[in-house]
Amino acid sequence: MNRKYILLLSLIGSTFFIVVGLMGLQTKGFNQRTNNAKIKIQTIEDKIKINHGMNSSCESFTNQACRTSDKPEILIWGDSYAMHLTEGILSSNPKAKIIQITKSVCGPIFDLAPIYLPDYPLNWAVGCLTFNQDVKNWLKQNNTVKYVVLSSPFLQYLSESSSLLLNKREIKHADINLLAMHIENTLSEIKSMGITPVIFTPPPANGTDLGACLARSTWLGYDINRCDFKTSDFPEHRVKVYSLLKKISKRYHVVQLEELLCHNDYCQSHIGSTFLYMDSGHLSREGSSTIGKLNNFYRMITNNSTKQP
Repeated sequence: MNRKYILLLSLIGSTFFIVVGLMGLQTKGFNQRTNNAKIKIQTIEDKIKINHGMNSSCESFTNQACRTSDKPEILIWGDSYAMHLTEGILSSNPKAKIIQITKSVCGPIFDLAPIYLPDYPLNWAVGCLTFNQDVKNWLKQNNTVKYVVLSSPFLQYLSESSSLLLNKREIKHADINLLAMHIENTLSEIKSMGITPVIFTPPPANGTDLGACLARSTWLGYDINRCDFKTSDFPEHRVKVYSLLKKISKRYHVVQLEELLCHNDYCQSHIGSTFLYMDSGHLSREGSSTIGKLNNFYRMITNNSTKQP
């Protein structure tokens, strides 16, 4: 076998593995052959596509694609865990007057931002503080918003690899007590504006890619109940956040998604053929829409019990 022929075979082999790798990435690792003749790969990809909420760019108050009314009554504020609630709110009330102002990884907290290396360094944290300050200023000038829906997994504020930037001046180690204080200060400040804050907890999770599990299982014709999980499988950071928000719920309204999706120590990853998750923690578009309508997110926001700090 001559040298030129060997090089040709190597090139063909390399190309094959690159193509296979790309296909695996596109389909979250499941192969192209299905045991379920009724399902198409495009259908599965649609079920787990990124859930940006109203639009993929809702960091600006001027983007008309990020509101349903010029006189919004509900502000959806936070990171991607706020984005994924939009479908649920609108499915429970298609006429809801909402505006979505969200920034990935930047939690809904005044005067505190994570430095989450390597992707979110100090200059990004400064931008996060500025973004949330803009939200505060906008709320002070607005006279139509009655409710602010806040959500985040808050992991970025608790990770051992994180630091916290305070008021653009001071950097401290990640600390749950510092986080709790700033969340409560934020809620108190919103309430002082005559607006009701409502926190949604992050959905229950077990540290695995639930969207990929649902996709593979559906594609291969397996029982998707295999993607359900136990509450004992919650990652430690999720347990800490739930505990923190449980304490805050004594003073402010908190919608606990873990209580909506988990029963008798087991958590749902799907309802029928509807995927609740698109990945390891975010609700899919159809999942958010389904649980929002079933539990009436709009009513949970607007009819919440009054709690005095």
